[in-house]
Amino acid sequence: MEKQPIDAPQILHQAWTLWSTRKAHNRAKAQAKAAAKAAAASTTEPQTDSTPS
Repeated sequence: MEKQPIDAPQILHQAWTLWSTRKAHNRAKAQAKAAAKAAAASTTEPQTDSTPS
C-alpha cells in the first residue's frame, strides 16, 4: 500500500469546524437555558411555583 500524503490543511479545517460548531452549540444551549429561565421567571406568579426557601 502506498502512503497517502497527509493533508494537514484539510485535517486542521475539519478539526476547527468540529471545535467551532461545538462551541457555538454550547453557546446556543446556554442562551436557550437563560432565555427559558427568564421566561419562567417573568410568567410565574411570585413564589407560587418555586420551592419555599
